[in-house]
Amino acid sequence: MSPERRKRLCESFPALFSGHIISMDCGNGWYPIVYTLSQALASNPEARVAQIKEKFGGLRYYVDGVSGDEERFICAAENASFEICEECGAPGRLRDEPRGRWLKTFCDACDDSYLQRRRGK
Repeated sequence: MSPERRKRLCESFPALFSGHIISMDCGNGWYPIVYTLSQALASNPEARVAQIKEKFGGLRYYVDGVSGDEERFICAAENASFEICEECGAPGRLRDEPRGRWLKTFCDACDDSYLQRRRGK
């Protein structure tokens, strides 16, 4: 996620992002999901985001101090990330790198671009 978008999240939801955040490491395409999740959790004074990242091709949003209902909302948003390109936000799907080292959720265009970068072209 770009530094500008990280800053916007922290400024928009200061209480939610006031704790020790390990990282916000995912593509800009998932920013709307992250923003919506943050907005939904911001009313909970106990909630503190610990980490936001991509793992196994999907979004992971780690937060402390949430209820069971909030955890289900987070899980639904994480599952939705498997249908949204991490890079650009267009409809996407889970893909594996040709040698099977990485899983990524990309649209066709971002997948082609990613594979070219990985090959050094």
